[in-house]
Amino acid sequence: EPDELREIGEIVSKLRGVPLAIELAAARLADDVAIAPLSREVLDVEGEESAVDRAFNLLARSERAALSQASIFRGNFGLAAAARVVVIEGARVEEIVTNLARKSLLQVERHDPLRFSMSESVRSHAAAHLVRTGDKPAVATRHASLFVERARSISSTSGASPNDDDDRADMVAAMDHSARAGQVHGVLQIALALDVLSRGSGLGRAERGAQSGATRTH
Repeated sequence: EPDELREIGEIVSKLRGVPLAIELAAARLADDVAIAPLSREVLDVEGEESAVDRAFNLLARSERAALSQASIFRGNFGLAAAARVVVIEGARVEEIVTNLARKSLLQVERHDPLRFSMSESVRSHAAAHLVRTGDKPAVATRHASLFVERARSISSTSGASPNDDDDRADMVAAMDHSARAGQVHGVLQIALALDVLSRGSGLGRAERGAQSGATRTH
C-alpha cells in the first residue's frame, strides 16, 4: 500500500540507513507491530552503536543476560554450546538464543549444523554489560571448561572433522583463560587440539603414536 510504503520510507530515513537498526525495525514488524506506531516510536540514531544500545535496552532481562553471556564466544557457536555456557535461571537457553537471532542480535552463520554468530558491535556492547554484572569470571570458567573438553575430544581422535575448525578461536580464548588460572593440563589439551586443527599431524599424532608404540611394547 502507498501509505505503508511512505511509512517504511520514513522509518528508514529516521534510522539513517544503519543496517542493524533497519533489521531490528523489520524484526519488530515481524512481531505484528503496526507500521505507524513503530514509525513514531523509532528514535533518530547516529550510528550502529546507538542502534545496538536501543535494541539491547528493549530486550527482556533474560534476553539481555543471555546475549551478554554469549559474548564470551569468540567464534560462531551452536545451541548445545550455548546451553553449557549461558545460564539463565528458569529459562530454556536454546529458545532465548533462537529468539535473539530472530531479533537480528545474533546471526545464523550456518544451518547444518545450526551455528550462530554475533557482530562485533553487538559483542562489544554485550561484553561490557557482562563485565558490569560481575558474571564474567563464572561465564569464562564455563566457557573454558567446555572447550577444554572439546580439545580433549579432538586430540584423542584420529583427526579433526571439518566443523571442528569453527571452535578454533574459542579454544584459543579458553587456553588463555586456563593459563591465567594456572590450569596447565587444560593448556596442554588445547595446544594438542590446535595442532591437530592446524596440521592434522605433529604433536597430536606424535603423542598418539608414542602411546600406541608403548602399548605394543607391553
